[in-house]
Amino acid sequence: MIASRIAWITVAGSALLGASPAIAGTFYSITPLPFQPADLNNSGDVVGQQYLWRNGTLFDIRTFPGATDTTLNARGINDTGWIVGDGLRSDRSAPFFDIANNRGFVFNGRDITPIPPTTFTIPAARTIATDVNNQNQVLVNEQLVGTGVSGVTFRLEPDGSRTPLFQTARFGAIDARATNNRGQAVGTSLSSGRTGPGAAYLSDGTITTPLISSGYCSTFIDFIVPRCEQGVTNPPQPIALNLNDRGQVVGAGPLIRANDAPLRAIIWENPLTNPFGKDLGSFGQGVSEGFGRNLESIANGINTSGDVVGYAYAPNGERRAVLWQNGQLIDLNDQSVLDSSWKLTNALKINGAGQIIGIGSFNGQETGFLLSPEPIPEPNQVLGSSIAGVGMFLACLLRKRRSR
Repeated sequence: MIASRIAWITVAGSALLGASPAIAGTFYSITPLPFQPADLNNSGDVVGQQYLWRNGTLFDIRTFPGATDTTLNARGINDTGWIVGDGLRSDRSAPFFDIANNRGFVFNGRDITPIPPTTFTIPAARTIATDVNNQNQVLVNEQLVGTGVSGVTFRLEPDGSRTPLFQTARFGAIDARATNNRGQAVGTSLSSGRTGPGAAYLSDGTITTPLISSGYCSTFIDFIVPRCEQGVTNPPQPIALNLNDRGQVVGAGPLIRANDAPLRAIIWENPLTNPFGKDLGSFGQGVSEGFGRNLESIANGINTSGDVVGYAYAPNGERRAVLWQNGQLIDLNDQSVLDSSWKLTNALKINGAGQIIGIGSFNGQETGFLLSPEPIPEPNQVLGSSIAGVGMFLACLLRKRRSR
């Protein structure tokens, strides 16, 4: 509220004094979070590590019914308050480092239940629930013990059945990150990112669509994307990190076809009809500037309005939490009422109300944050309110004089 009050006073004062009106926009109030946030819902509830932040109160989900003596890791929350994650121990007597004893979990608002491995894999497998939508469908990766590789990715349905995902993905094991309310999910092969081969995918359980970036090139014969040029042997590949209910996907991919190409934030506007992503840009725009960090950016989250959050490197080499909105790249450090003790370095998710979670530092200590939008009134609205207020003041003054 401080931000909106300051802006209102500034605009009102300018209007009354005849100065140029301030430009309307959005600023954010900031709430420090004593944990690393992972997800938030449209009510502003935030989860991360073993915590739930709701209406200014911090809850430890290890105290919820069904939790075992372990360190839970909450990864997703939906609008009905379901929470999913991993780290639930199925056997309290087993050592903490026993990965085969590590289960994904679902909190349905009443108690926590484990997600066992699928019946057709070896028992020694870890399950990781990464997201949950408003239909209470849970996105689950299954990781084989000792390999770090996801053997199976599936959607756990409300009736307990399992829908396999990414079955036709070309590069094998998939790290699924997010699902939307249409049941679509995005994931990335574990070899994607700065080294290939690998690919990003969109899947609904029936169709698996590869997601391609402008600098993507295949080291294999491929009829969809071009082969790599001579000398390009290990190109960076696209990664898919989030999607919204419109089916828009965000992530990152190589800027050009080169072994050392920087990753750039990407949006796939309509991947079912056009698998090629669009470059969202960064603080440095041209390839001619060299492969400096100011060319790099990552898109982590997107809401239904198409607002995208992530990070980008500034020309001075600092990583900055950013928002892409209406074609503009916005440094969130410039949109918040912050003192010099705060630095916002990575924006992770944005909800339908425009609230943003992320990671930053306060007095040099890493901390989570929640940004809440504080709209600035339009200048004409403020001017009208100001004139009305002045009129009321003068009327009261004249009434007092008459009463004398």
